[in-house]
Amino acid sequence: MSKKILIPIVSVLIVALLAGVWVSSEALAQSNNPDGGGRLKRLLAARRGLGQVTTIGEDQFTVEKRNGETFTFLVNDETRFFDKDRTELGFEDLAISRWVLVVGPENEAGDRTARLVVMLPEDFDPNNLAGALGRIIAVDQAAQQFSLENRQGEQKTFDVNEDTRFIGGLDDLSDLQVDMPALVKALEQTDGSLLAQVVGARRSVKRYTGEITAIDEVAHSLTLQLRRGGEEMTFTVDENTRFRGKEGELTGLGDLKVGMVAIVAAQDASSSETPIARLVAADDRDQLPKFDKRIGGRVTSVGNNKFTIRARDGGTYTFQVTGSTTFRSRAGQVQGLDDLKEGMGVLVGAKELGNGHFQAELVLVLKGIR
Repeated sequence: MSKKILIPIVSVLIVALLAGVWVSSEALAQSNNPDGGGRLKRLLAARRGLGQVTTIGEDQFTVEKRNGETFTFLVNDETRFFDKDRTELGFEDLAISRWVLVVGPENEAGDRTARLVVMLPEDFDPNNLAGALGRIIAVDQAAQQFSLENRQGEQKTFDVNEDTRFIGGLDDLSDLQVDMPALVKALEQTDGSLLAQVVGARRSVKRYTGEITAIDEVAHSLTLQLRRGGEEMTFTVDENTRFRGKEGELTGLGDLKVGMVAIVAAQDASSSETPIARLVAADDRDQLPKFDKRIGGRVTSVGNNKFTIRARDGGTYTFQVTGSTTFRSRAGQVQGLDDLKEGMGVLVGAKELGNGHFQAELVLVLKGIR
């Protein structure tokens, strides 16, 4: 007879409290901050959508990339068209041979629907376009420059001026810090120097887990006794802080209570600063479920009222699905067993039924959704 155990706080929160809430840079990239990481994420996606328009149809268009690859994008009422100055345009403004940046992710059927189309200037020359993805290794405020090292170890230095756009929650060069991951789009100047047009970077984010020991609505802060080490840490909240409960009932600092268990995703700060919470997910301890097992792996088969995974420990586990089984996934794409597919990565909170059988209580889909 196996003994029922309480999953450690961090595991319970990840499996249950944060089901569908992604405490990561990706979650922060989807924050309500209009200058936040969402633009950086879209810019990263757009790197693969730089091309020249070759055909225009009734509700679609085709672009050819510099390497000769062609992609066809569908257009619908939600497709947005802009020029580089953010002036809103329309599908009718698209023209053959126009260089564009397109954000259009591929769906499971292989179709791409354009979400954002940026029409570049008519005199745009891609040969003058330079870019780099890597980490910041130096910032020189006096010279108005910064240096970046890419994944291959190559280093480049970029100049900035009053027209350089900073995205990802940054205002200007002073917000750049050494070791920040960054993406740079730049134009090569006649003297060979690189002038940054767009600099996308994000302050590193850490996740802290523990119990809320104090709430100060006047100071806009909360204090967490950390699960590891037991020390207390205080976080400030601002208008961009997002709050999440298991049922979505938390809307602000006033809904929190001392004694709640919580996960706080916060931007790194120097030792002299109080970290700013970007996401606070919390719930009462007695509301958190108890599972016999928490098993992560990849789905290998889906059958009638059951599914099987190949677990990270190398074992194979089959889970029964009942009417009480809850499925959670990014954007709610997996609502039940019918939506579960082979190859998806999952984290399953389950009850042991004996003889190696399990009943899935909660299925958190982590990977495998396009």
